[in-house]
Amino acid sequence: MTPKIFSIHFSRSAKYLLSSKKILFGTIIVTGLILISILAPIIAPFDPNQQNRKAHYNPPFWFPEGSTEHILGTDSLGRDVFSRLIYSSQAAVYVAVVGTIFTALIGSVVGVLEDIIVVGSMR
Repeated sequence: MTPKIFSIHFSRSAKYLLSSKKILFGTIIVTGLILISILAPIIAPFDPNQQNRKAHYNPPFWFPEGSTEHILGTDSLGRDVFSRLIYSSQAAVYVAVVGTIFTALIGSVVGVLEDIIVVGSMR
């Protein structure tokens, strides 16, 4: 495959991906989740495991008793829910990447074995 043919196929694929609103929307969501998980130490206002017993069960900021210090409130141990939510995206991205790699490896091995067993027996 020459570079010119590759660029033609790539540009067709790019045009298709950009023309589909569903694919573009999904790409934006996944990219946003990956960026949030990478930038979690910068974005999160508190350490997700830091406990503050005086601030336990604080409501989110939109409730009358809530404050903007803890945007989504705190849990029973006084940990900031927003920070914990941001840091949990790291685990979600890790599971997705490892699961995809694991599935691709198993699929490749099964495909090669199928080719060896089935196609090899036809010769």
